[in-house]
Amino acid sequence: MKERLLERIAAVKELQEAVALYKSKKGCMLTGLDGAVKALYLSAMKETAAKEGTLALLVPDREAVREYRQTLAYLYPDTPMQEFYPVNLPRVQADSRNLEIQAGRASALRMIAGEEKGIVFVTAEALMQKQARPSGLTRNSLQLAVGETLEQERFIEKLAGMGYERTEEVDTIGQFSVRGGIIDVFPLNSVNPVRIEWFDADIDGIRYFDVAAKRSLENTDAVTIVSLQSQAEEGFDAYLRDYGAPDTLFVQDEPMQMKETLERLYKEGQAFQDELWSPEEICSMEEAANLLAVSALDTNSFASVPRLQVPVRRVTSYNRSIDRLVEDLQNLLDEGIQPYIMMSTALKARGIAESLRQRGIPSVCLADAPEDIAKVNVGFGELFSGFRF
Repeated sequence: MKERLLERIAAVKELQEAVALYKSKKGCMLTGLDGAVKALYLSAMKETAAKEGTLALLVPDREAVREYRQTLAYLYPDTPMQEFYPVNLPRVQADSRNLEIQAGRASALRMIAGEEKGIVFVTAEALMQKQARPSGLTRNSLQLAVGETLEQERFIEKLAGMGYERTEEVDTIGQFSVRGGIIDVFPLNSVNPVRIEWFDADIDGIRYFDVAAKRSLENTDAVTIVSLQSQAEEGFDAYLRDYGAPDTLFVQDEPMQMKETLERLYKEGQAFQDELWSPEEICSMEEAANLLAVSALDTNSFASVPRLQVPVRRVTSYNRSIDRLVEDLQNLLDEGIQPYIMMSTALKARGIAESLRQRGIPSVCLADAPEDIAKVNVGFGELFSGFRF
C-alpha cells in the first residue's frame, strides 16, 4: 500500500512544482504539512527528485526524530536510519571517547556523503557544531587494497597510532587482533569487521565477517579504515552540508522552531561558541544551499525562498464509530474522491472491507484484489494519523 500512497502523493500538483523548484536550484518552502503526511510528502519528493540518494532531515530535537522514524520505518523498512549525534563540547581527547557515538557519526557521514544510501536525522544541537574538514578525515584514514605491498608490522603500528586497541579477539568497534598472517580489525567507519590476509609482505585478501558468528560475509578489493584519534589538527570549520553528495536531499524541518532551538542552544553554549555556528550563520548557509524546508504553518523564515502551500488537512479520528465512517466514505465517493483506509494488519483490513460492503459501501481489500478507483481501497500498514488532499 505504501507504494500506492507515494505514487498518489507524487502526482499532487504542488509536489511536482516543489520538485521543479528544487531541481532548478531555487529551493522551496513547503507549508501546510503536519503529522504523518509530512514524512509521506518528503518521501514522495525523495523518490521523485533524489531516488538513489540519502534523505537528511534537519530537525529541532529528538522528539521530531521519533515522529519521523515512526512513518519512515513503515515506508523504508530495509533502509538504514542513523542519527548524526552531537559531540560533547569542548571537544574531548581520544582517551575519553565514546566509540558508539563515533561509529554512529561515521555511519551518518557515510550516508550523507553518498557512500551508502540511508536516512539521517540531524538535531539542532548537532547541526550547529562545527565539523572536521572532509579532507582531514580522508588524510587521517588508511586505505588498503588487495595486491598492495605493506609489511604487517608497519600496519600494526599504524593501527595503534590511529587509536585502535589490540585484543585477543575482535568483539567491537576500535579493536584489532593478530593471528599469524591474518589481522582482524573493526573500523570505526564500517558496519562489520574486516579480515586481512597476507602472503609475505603482500595483502592477499580482504573480506568482511560477522562479528558474532565469525562467519565470512563478502570479499572486497579494498577497505578504508578511519582513525579513532581526533582530527583537531585539521581544523573544525566545516558545515555538515559540506559532506553532502549531489543526490543527498537535505530537508529543514519546522524552520521557526529550529531557529528558536538554535538561539537557545547558542546562548547556553557561550563558553565554547568558537566551536559552534551561530543561528545567523546557519540561516545564511541554509538559504544559499538550495534549501528545502517544511512547516505546518506559514512563517517568515527564509523570505527569499519560493513558497508553496500544500492543500492537505488531517482527518479526525472516528473512535470506532463505523456509522460516521460510512457516512463520510459515501460523501467522498459521491464527490469522486478515492478513499484509502489503512489498518494495522491484513486480517483487520479484510474485516473492515467486509463490514463496509455489508453497509452498502463498495470496498476492496488490497491484499486480495487490485486497486479500484471507484471503490474504497483498504490496505494495511503503519501511519499515526490520516489526511486528505
